[in-house]
This record gives sequence, structure tokens and C-alpha cells, in this order.
Amino acid sequence: MKTGRYCTKTRWQAAGALAGCLALLAAGCSAPGGEDAARSVDMALRALGGAETVAGWETQVSRGLMKTERPGWGSLQAECTHYVRKPDMLVLDQDFSAYGHPFFFRYTYNAGEAWVMVNLGIRQNPRYNEMLEEQLRTIDGIAYHREHCDTFFTLSVIDDADTLLAGVDLQRIAFVAGDDTVYYDLGRGTHLPLRRLSRDAQGTWSHTLFDDYRKVAGRRVPFHETTYTDGRIVREMIWREILFDVDIDPDEFEKNRPRATGA
Repeated sequence: MKTGRYCTKTRWQAAGALAGCLALLAAGCSAPGGEDAARSVDMALRALGGAETVAGWETQVSRGLMKTERPGWGSLQAECTHYVRKPDMLVLDQDFSAYGHPFFFRYTYNAGEAWVMVNLGIRQNPRYNEMLEEQLRTIDGIAYHREHCDTFFTLSVIDDADTLLAGVDLQRIAFVAGDDTVYYDLGRGTHLPLRRLSRDAQGTWSHTLFDDYRKVAGRRVPFHETTYTDGRIVREMIWREILFDVDIDPDEFEKNRPRATGA
């Protein structure tokens, strides 16, 4: 199968394929490629270390460099540390400081409450809750979607004009959960997830490419992630260290917590 960028033309073609598959499901039929998809997903999970291993951790600490584009600010890079404690705690600590000018963001999600520290200011907004809840909920990637999707199936429509993964033999799997569909492109040789295609609440599609897989505590983890939106790179994560099931000071998830109203 040829690779392909999930461009507008392909998006409409895939939407048609998805509608057809859902119609078959409504009629009590199996989605096309369902058995093939199940085998491919199971092989991907085995390549990653096994479903239980991929999802069977409690804490994670990741340290590295984030390169990003922010409207009006141009290209920026930050030293990052991410802390995760399942099921409901997440910190994204991003230090953009340079040339003696402090500039940092620290996003915290703690048991349903989210807040962001920007330099010395604390902000709260429902969209922070939505963003961090989504990241925490789907943090196990393909293992999460395999467990929680309503159905999944293969897609044969991949645009020939791809430049992101040119020359790589891929198989695309669609994971459908309610009204939401997430796509993963799996390498046919390695069976590893090489790309995720997903849509945000505003309907904007993003491609996230995964590479530089390394073995950590019995699981394979991508140490390089690149996210494209509208054909341009919007974020690149270059991890130096990813640790699982390590001690995390509980205070990491309490720092800068806003005072309760009226306090």
C-alpha cells in the first residue's frame, strides 16, 4: 500500500468509507477489514511490548525538549518535564526562558481541576480541563483506542501525494468511538504506530509522527514526536528520558493550585 498524507481529498474519501462501514454495522454486518484490523492491532501491541505492559503503569516522568510555533511569537523551544500519575494527575512543565528572560508555562490537572501558571499568573479555563483530560485519558495511545473504541477496521484509501512518510509501506486503522474517529498508520515491517491522525474540538485535523522507538521497562516508546497541522509543524517533542513507575513527589500536582473562591 502506498503512503499518503491525509489531505482534504482523502479526508472526504475516508469519510465516505467510514459512513459505509457504519451503515454495515447498523445492519448487523461486520466492518470491512475488521478481522485484518484486529490482527494488525494485536501485532502492533505485541511490537510495543504487549497490551498489559503498554497500559500497565502507574507513574511516568518524561524529560526533553519541545519545539513549537506560537502565533505572534514565532518559533520557540522549551525544556519540558511531564509528570503523570494515573488515573487523574498530570503536569506539563514547559520552560521557554532564554537570554535571562523568564518565560514558562506549567499546566496541571489534578482530579478534575485544571490550572495553568504562566510566569507568575494563574489561569483557569474549561478548555484547559478538556485539553488535559483528553491527553491523560488517551495517554496509552493505541492500547487505549483498542480497548475503548466501538469498532475498528482497515482503510485502503491513502493519498499518493504524501511527503511525510514517503516510501514507507503502511496500513491505516480507523478506531471509531461514538462520533469520534482516530486513525493510526502502522508500519507493515515493524508493526509499530508511525502516525496518528486525529481531529480536535474545532474540527482541525493533525498528524503526529512517531519515531526513534526505544525500549523502556519492557515497552517500546517513541522518543521523537512531530505534530503537523495544515501542512506545517506546530510541535516537536525530543525526549531525552522517559521513566515508568518511579516515585513522584505529590507536591508536583499541587503547586500553584488556585485558592478556592472566597478563600
